[in-house]
Amino acid sequence: MKRITSIIISLLCFSCFCQSKELVLISGTTTTLRKAISQLDGVGTINIDGRIIIDSNVTIPSGIKLKITEKGIFNIENAVQFKIEGVILAGYHRIFTDQVVFSEGSIPEIHSEWFGNNEMAVNYALLSAKKIPVRIAEDIIVTNTIYIESYQTLLINNGTKILPSRSMVGSSVITNKNETDTDITIIGGTIDGSQADAVAYEGVLFNNVDNSLIKNLSCLNVHITASTDTGNIRLNNCNYVLIENCNITETWKMGIFILNGTCNTIFGGRFYGTHDSAIGVVNSFGTTIAELYVDNCGTSDGSNMSLNSEALLVINNVSINAKGKNNGNGMTLGHDGSPASNSVCINNIIKNNRAKGIFIQGKNTKNVLVFNNMIIGNGKYSEGTNSGGIAVYSYTEGHLLSDNIIVGNKLGVSLHRTSKNVSIINNHIASSTLFGIRNDGENIQIIDNYLSNDKNIYNGMNHKNLSFRNNVTTVKTIDRE
Repeated sequence: MKRITSIIISLLCFSCFCQSKELVLISGTTTTLRKAISQLDGVGTINIDGRIIIDSNVTIPSGIKLKITEKGIFNIENAVQFKIEGVILAGYHRIFTDQVVFSEGSIPEIHSEWFGNNEMAVNYALLSAKKIPVRIAEDIIVTNTIYIESYQTLLINNGTKILPSRSMVGSSVITNKNETDTDITIIGGTIDGSQADAVAYEGVLFNNVDNSLIKNLSCLNVHITASTDTGNIRLNNCNYVLIENCNITETWKMGIFILNGTCNTIFGGRFYGTHDSAIGVVNSFGTTIAELYVDNCGTSDGSNMSLNSEALLVINNVSINAKGKNNGNGMTLGHDGSPASNSVCINNIIKNNRAKGIFIQGKNTKNVLVFNNMIIGNGKYSEGTNSGGIAVYSYTEGHLLSDNIIVGNKLGVSLHRTSKNVSIINNHIASSTLFGIRNDGENIQIIDNYLSNDKNIYNGMNHKNLSFRNNVTTVKTIDRE
């Protein structure tokens, strides 16, 4: 009985020994590495504590762990394939001099610091990783673009900064690699341009990208000095891209700019002090803008939000303090050549913008629903004749303004000449500085509203076919020209 017990104990010890076999390599070549793998019979740990020159093709099998100290590094020669199917155990320090090949599923993520501490390190990591996520854990200074492609994920630690240098003029910090890409994910981090204020670039530029995510990314002091419209995050011809909880502060040009494409979404995030509009959308059908907090943007005389696209859904946003003298609007819907037809603006707070709260314009902009918004204190310091809560401009028609609280604006609602077929129904319009409603439009319906202004309605010389009924007024109802 004692003999059997001792045999079992011996077998257990031998098993533990096999599972924990380790070798140490201080220097060597591919041949040295192969011998170590063979000596471990393909299972165990190889400690790398010096320089190993990879001078021919080699594969690290799945049973081998490479444990690499701060002294350890693989010096990979040109045109040599170093494939890793096993596990890497290393801190945030350089362990490779060039691109390697990781087997998908071998490790949960790759550290860009394993390849260095600049944009080339990130590019080598992405080229090596394929579908394995790549993480940036430490601040890096970039002098060239980071390229990401289909099915890749770039993770940037919270608080980690990407710092563009002055050599980035005309470039983008992060962009997609191929003519078309899909399923790209970028999460976290800050692109901070405060050290390179003369640089012209986008923070993230996607061209022809579908089904992708940009999340929790901040852009700070990114100075885009290019003359054309652009943005800190820019989508060109993209579809089904979600930009979620991205914060953009005191940057030039637009915070986010979407040009063409379909069904893109901007959800959540804070925007403050952008030189141009916080959000710009042009010809991107079916874009959703939701849950944003936009404050003091468009400082170059733009709107907080400039939304020139059809079938928009603008919901649950806060847009305040746009300071532009003429175009300091909470949001602008539509433009000549880029109508905002068939769009919905619902449940937003639009407050204290210098010119207009909501501005609907564009010759072919039709059928906009403005519903259940709080529109307060807009246009009070503007010299513009249409400034105030809601302004409907030339040649637009078919809009429904319903169930809004429109209080304390210069004008509550302003209907410019040649605006047609606008229905103003069941709104609370009060305490306007000039008029509750300035009506110079055609076929206007004003029904079931509560009007409490010194002058509730001013009908201009161009107005035609006004239908005014069932309104509750606290002072003289109609003041004609």
